Amino acid sequence: MKLYISADIEGVGGIAHFDSGTAGQFDYGEARLWMTNEVVAACEGAREAGCEEVIVSDSHYNGRNILVDRLPPYARLIRCWPRPLLMMEGVQEAGVVGAVLLGYHVGAASAEGLCPHTVNGGVFSDMRLDGASISETHISALTAGELGVPVLLATGDDAYARHAAAVLGEVETVVTKTALSHTAADTLTPEVCCGLIREATAKAVKRRADFRPYDRPWPMDLDIAFKGNRMAELMAMLPQFERLNGYTVRSRPKSAREMSEILNFLNQMVSLK
Repeated sequence: MKLYISADIEGVGGIAHFDSGTAGQFDYGEARLWMTNEVVAACEGAREAGCEEVIVSDSHYNGRNILVDRLPPYARLIRCWPRPLLMMEGVQEAGVVGAVLLGYHVGAASAEGLCPHTVNGGVFSDMRLDGASISETHISALTAGELGVPVLLATGDDAYARHAAAVLGEVETVVTKTALSHTAADTLTPEVCCGLIREATAKAVKRRADFRPYDRPWPMDLDIAFKGNRMAELMAMLPQFERLNGYTVRSRPKSAREMSEILNFLNQMVSLK
């Protein structure tokens, strides 16, 4: 029995600003340690509930944030980019009984919550599926759900916990902090966050039969709004994309995997040197 953990950083306890998640910025070193410790706590909770292995995806920034030497021996770590399943690479393995979305955050269009963005805050201003704005939670849960894997637990700030419950229904949640604005928080200490996550992970794994995979019928219209108009202009030159306005293009992926591959391609393309 395996648990899958997709770990981001913005929802980790102690973090209140985008800078904390970027190498060379104030307290990034501490932030990646807090992130690692929350992942370890989730691994320990999974082990307590009977999981023999935990697959961890480092799903933030450059994919090289988690301190691998601090993970327990029954964990494996997926790092760096690109990956076909984006933040959920590895969830397709046999034996995975559920997924944890750890340290996640609200989407780019959200008016509340810490550090709102979707996939890449410097590039994308919004993403929509069949007209409804989506977040990384939608993308990750749809990717897992298509493979029959339910999301068991979601952790992050209070606005994110409400968002996760609205998207996924009766998912277990852990609130690590209260968002006071997009870049200010009232946070629990890392030690308290780890205790809550360890307990919630064990509980969620034991309750795994109560959760259902999140899935929707494909194909769907995927609208991607860029912060600049050049990318929309370029993408409209490809037959897979239709330009809706100066900043937005539309494609029609036939599966969650295809959606992930499109977003992975776009995110990596804008990062090429």
